[in-house]
Amino acid sequence: MSTAGTWLSVHNLRAQLRAIRSHCPGLEHVTPHTLRRTVATLLENQVSLADASAQLGHASEAITESAYVKKPAKAPDNASILQALAPDPD
Repeated sequence: MSTAGTWLSVHNLRAQLRAIRSHCPGLEHVTPHTLRRTVATLLENQVSLADASAQLGHASEAITESAYVKKPAKAPDNASILQALAPDPD
C-alpha cells in the first residue's frame, strides 16, 4: 500500500525493491514473486491453504500449493550416513 492507502503498481513495487536491495546486502533475491511465496507459505502454515489461495487471488488451491507454498524437503538429510558409501581415498 502507498502512503495514501492505495495499491502500488507492480512497477512501483519493483522500483521500491530495487532501492531497498541497493542499501541492504543479502536481499538481492527478493522479488514480488518471492514476497508472494512468503505470504502464501506463512498463511498456509498458520491458517490454511484456502486462505493463502484467497489472499493471492487464485481460483484454485492447487495453483497456490504447487507454485507458491514452500514445502519442506521430502527426504531427511542423511548425507553424513550416506558418506560411508564413498569413503576417503586415504
